Amino acid sequence: MTIEPPSGSVPPKAVPGLQASAAAASYNYSAMVRYADKYWKTPSDDWRTYGNDCTNFISQVMWAGGWRATSGSVMSRKDNRKWFYGSHAWNTSYTWAGAENWYWFALKHSKRTKFLDNVRKLALADVLQANWRPRSDNVIDHTMVVTKVYRGTHYLTYHTGNTHNKSLRKLLADHPNAAWYAHRT
Repeated sequence: MTIEPPSGSVPPKAVPGLQASAAAASYNYSAMVRYADKYWKTPSDDWRTYGNDCTNFISQVMWAGGWRATSGSVMSRKDNRKWFYGSHAWNTSYTWAGAENWYWFALKHSKRTKFLDNVRKLALADVLQANWRPRSDNVIDHTMVVTKVYRGTHYLTYHTGNTHNKSLRKLLADHPNAAWYAHRT
């Protein structure tokens, strides 16, 4: 399915085996997938959870693979050019846990992701976001990560419904009116 173009961090406690081993602009995709596979059902105690936790979970996955926070403060938490986790929700950036905000940070401002024009181009540790149309708000609602590719089928893992390895085919069938935003991480 072709998709349309869209119209100071506090690190967690050390988690053995989940610290990124990649250099600054190089990410550890295996660590991302391992983290998602480990914490898809029961969130890590090292991070807080939100009612809608999908993007918070993806930020943790990206952190596990080597993404590092930008500088930021309470005053800059609404700035989509900032991505950071604070000691409380009120001093964490909107981009950390908000799907639409994460999109703007990851793709447009930091350029940490690259837009893919087709969901079938996704690879391990890539991110898929969705706007669950029909909605008039044109806001990205959900964020998922590719945790498996087997025999040409992509499988995605996410929070807010804590789901592990749901096939892309099933997602597309379940949401025929959704707008999809695929990111190469």
